[in-house]
Amino acid sequence: GDSGGDHAGRVETSLLWALEPDCVDVSRLPGADSPGPHFAMGRDARQANRGTGERMAADEVRWLVAKGRELLAAWQPAGRGLSSFADVERFWRERMEPYIDDLASMQLHPTRPDVPESSSWHANWRVRGAPGI
Repeated sequence: GDSGGDHAGRVETSLLWALEPDCVDVSRLPGADSPGPHFAMGRDARQANRGTGERMAADEVRWLVAKGRELLAAWQPAGRGLSSFADVERFWRERMEPYIDDLASMQLHPTRPDVPESSSWHANWRVRGAPGI
């Protein structure tokens, strides 16, 4: 496997091309014989395909919808859905919020610097309950 990931490579470029086609201009990709690395271009970006990106996005949507239905079915009282804002708030409080701190995406990264206080991301940078929070 490639330890460099796919940043701006075949997969990400295919997805972006499908979701935001105005952001992808494959005519600007350097020729295959052009020495790299190239700024903001993964090594296999030339293999990107908009149709493949559309299928990947559709697969992700299908998976997310199925997972959402599965999770709601496991939580909902028999025959009753989330029919009000209060139901949604209760669902969040009881079934989601207790697990936020356990999510890998919410863990502090030991080598990354803190997000500057001026950043819109600063409020979410540290896990709730961490020292100083």
